[in-house]
Amino acid sequence: MSFINGFVGKLGLTLLCALLVSCSHKPTYEKNVPLKGSSVKARMNTQNQAGTVSKAGNSTNAFAKLQINPLWVFLHNTALVSLSYSAEIKQAETTALSTKERIDVVKGQRYPQVNVSSSSPRIAVGQSNKDNSIVSTQVNVVTPIFDWGRISAQVEEQKYAFESSNIDLRLKQDEIAYNVLSYAVEIARVRSLIQVTDLYVMRMTELVDMLSQIVEADPGRASELLQAQTKQIQAFTSRDSLNARLTELEIGINRLLGENVYIPGDLAFDVAIFEMINENVLLTNHPSILQANAMYKKAVSAAEALHASRYPQLNLNVTKNTNDLEYEDKDDPWLVGLNVSWAAFEGGSASASERAAIEEARAILYQRETILRDLDNRIKAAENQRDNALFRSKEYNNLVIASREVKQSFFEQWFHLGKKQLIDVLGAESDFYNNEQTFINLQYDAFLAQLRIYSDSGMLLSWLDIQAKNITLN
Repeated sequence: MSFINGFVGKLGLTLLCALLVSCSHKPTYEKNVPLKGSSVKARMNTQNQAGTVSKAGNSTNAFAKLQINPLWVFLHNTALVSLSYSAEIKQAETTALSTKERIDVVKGQRYPQVNVSSSSPRIAVGQSNKDNSIVSTQVNVVTPIFDWGRISAQVEEQKYAFESSNIDLRLKQDEIAYNVLSYAVEIARVRSLIQVTDLYVMRMTELVDMLSQIVEADPGRASELLQAQTKQIQAFTSRDSLNARLTELEIGINRLLGENVYIPGDLAFDVAIFEMINENVLLTNHPSILQANAMYKKAVSAAEALHASRYPQLNLNVTKNTNDLEYEDKDDPWLVGLNVSWAAFEGGSASASERAAIEEARAILYQRETILRDLDNRIKAAENQRDNALFRSKEYNNLVIASREVKQSFFEQWFHLGKKQLIDVLGAESDFYNNEQTFINLQYDAFLAQLRIYSDSGMLLSWLDIQAKNITLN
């Protein structure tokens, strides 16, 4: 009895000392650090025009109209196919599931840890008076009683790791959807350019054939034929380059979809489709920011677990030894006792690990600030590109109309009146073709810029009415 009292007294003194040390030195970690610049917003609408529908207003009717828009239906279906086909998304989903299972791995440490061991009869080498035919079995049960919150902190750490993996799954879906739609829009752009280039090739071929007949009657105009043939070759080269570009894009989208995409020829990639729903989104709710928050909390929980591991860990030990002997009274009884383990000195490695975790958490906070600024800057740059492209496309639309009239006038003055040189006609044809190309490129540039705004603001899947995959924590 005096031994038990002495042991309990020493155990209580040890725990009391550890408690005093812990209370006087345990740091406090803030897991919810506010993000500066939380008022930064992504300006989703292209213009604040009258009649633009806001989400706070009649958004249901606006979205119903959006869902019957052929362009939106095409974008929605294309994104859906890519999300179901993507191996990258399946990999991210599997990673999230794996991280979820690690939570139960840590939770299992809270319960009794049962270890059963058994030894076979041993063979004596040499003379021995001991009975070596004994078969012994040992049962050892260790149950954590008090660990200063170490296991709880480790569970929280794994939960935040799972949250980060889950958000990474969402980010991967956003990325895949944006990439496949960008490819589809680029393919539509190149096909539009090929259409106008085909018309340009036909026009140059028509002029070459016309001049060939003229040169047969008037060999002195052979230089004009040479000029037209040069323009014809340039037109062929432009078309070949566009066809090569189209092949590259089709290969790229095939990797994301598993098949070539069918784009209806009557689809108009007009940026006005994005104005049908106009909303402002807080960038602090962007998945990348939420993931940084989860990673920060994970690092803080890791620091808390490391801090708790520096203090005595109290366990309940239950052991039982059984010996297969002829005399049952030699079997050992169940032994129950408390065990205190304390790594009192490790050369400063434990405190260094804790400080490293704290610095990692601080680094994540700085990373979060960088992510927010990058998102805001990318959205502003895309807005500027979109607005500039829309403004210039209006100018080039007028320029296309004017250059069409100029080329027609120059041709008539050259062919019927002889007041213009062929070089003037060829120049007018080239100007008209180049203006058409620029007008098409500007329209698609504006569309892609607005698509990038939705992607960078985390609104693309929502706008496409696609429910992102999400692993729930039961």
